[in-house]
Amino acid sequence: MRRFYVLSLVTLVCWLTATLPVCSQVIPIGPFTGTVAEGFNVLPFNPSYQQYTIFGGQGLVKNIHPSGALKYEANSTRGGDTVVPHTGVTFGGQIGISEWTFTQPLARFGAYWENNSRFDDAVATFYDVNNTLLASLTVVNPKDAQAWTWNGWQFDTPVSRFVITGNDTAFFSGFIWYDDATADFATTAVPEVSSMVMISCCALAAAGAGWYRRSCKGKSDGVAE
Repeated sequence: MRRFYVLSLVTLVCWLTATLPVCSQVIPIGPFTGTVAEGFNVLPFNPSYQQYTIFGGQGLVKNIHPSGALKYEANSTRGGDTVVPHTGVTFGGQIGISEWTFTQPLARFGAYWENNSRFDDAVATFYDVNNTLLASLTVVNPKDAQAWTWNGWQFDTPVSRFVITGNDTAFFSGFIWYDDATADFATTAVPEVSSMVMISCCALAAAGAGWYRRSCKGKSDGVAE
């Protein structure tokens, strides 16, 4: 009976380890200079794209809205709000929903953002290497500011992709613009969730087996429990 209780406890803890959400933070941070940078400077450029590379091929930005597109622009005017590059000659943007993926997980990321949609801000959702949702945060990007606004984040758990969604759903969640992005890649490998669960279960099983053997030995030696 005592062995049954030990095994039940190990099973319960393993289940909790596998099902509880990852405890991590995505922390907004101020401007920084990362190890890679992207100025979105492309001349000549096409009217629209479904994807383009950034950070010298170490990142990929892709449109995931069925009717949307990505853009390079030298300027964009909508509703009397004209957007021009933060620096350089062109900037990137989306008339759609963008997914950003990276060849190596990120420790931090930041960029300058502009907005000439009808609604303030955008939403960034961040995922780790196991495609676990880590956080969903507001990209502060007021439509009336008519200026570039910095948004950057530091990741306790390295991020392998994030999705940017504007709030103007009638226009494919778009008219969100970005320029002068920078990032640092994570320097340590992140264990797979299955590996962490296995390690935890093995440790618990070993501890439980040791306790059970000591308990049985106590009985054979006539030691009271």
